[in-house]
Amino acid sequence: LIDSQGRYYVDGLEVLNNKPETLFRAMSQALDKRGNNPPLVISADAHANYQSVVTAMDIAGRLGLTNFSMATAQSKRQK
Repeated sequence: LIDSQGRYYVDGLEVLNNKPETLFRAMSQALDKRGNNPPLVISADAHANYQSVVTAMDIAGRLGLTNFSMATAQSKRQK
């Protein structure tokens, strides 16, 4: 999950900071528990920085993940 402030969460736990190398370590540790190429869903708040999403996708690729997708939700309309 990537929140509106660009904070990353892996398995529901906030990653220490938003540096790519920290996210890489967090995702790598999570993968160790799951085996070979598990499905990954990247979900981001509608107001998340685009670069944060690209960084997560890049790291997934660097970790050899080929089975990942993006989860989207329609923003609520403001009156």
